[in-house]
Amino acid sequence: MDSETFAFDHCFWSMDEKDPKFAGQHVVFNSLGRDVLDRAFEGYNACIFAYGQTGSGKSYSMMGTQDTKGLIPRLCDNLFEQIVARNCESTNCEVEVSYMEIYNEKVRDLLDPNGKHNLKVREHKILGPYVDGLSTLAVSSYKDIENLMSEGNKSRTVAATNMNSESSRSHAVFNMIITQTLTDVQSGVRLRS
Repeated sequence: MDSETFAFDHCFWSMDEKDPKFAGQHVVFNSLGRDVLDRAFEGYNACIFAYGQTGSGKSYSMMGTQDTKGLIPRLCDNLFEQIVARNCESTNCEVEVSYMEIYNEKVRDLLDPNGKHNLKVREHKILGPYVDGLSTLAVSSYKDIENLMSEGNKSRTVAATNMNSESSRSHAVFNMIITQTLTDVQSGVRLRS
């Protein structure tokens, strides 16, 4: 039998808050989220993907609870803190979000009050894959995102499993597009990333 070697950057212990090895949501964010946000502001695409069996903590890690924000709310909150710090005469940032679920090979817009079902995934020659007809909404604060995510989460497909009475049965994709416009104040030249 051949052996395989796997590598990882981080392993978090989150079973007992009293344990000295305990890593709370802030540790996960500082280890993963800060770098993702920094790269996004440098103009790079970034992605955080949670994978695992039912009940393994994916939703908790990504979304958290009302009292303990997960990775996505912390990213969004920190995003707007950085935008406030960066916005000046020469820099302007705009944020747009979309939220969809994939369930039984159908794509549904979670930000559309009519809940468009069975949206089509298309391929753009330059920009790559996209979902045709998916809502993209402008937001100006973490509170805007929090409200949209809350409404979107109410529309998610859930069902009971043996391990979780309200298990998310779909794959959810929350997307943020950050557009920075840099202006050379003296020449008036504008660059977007």
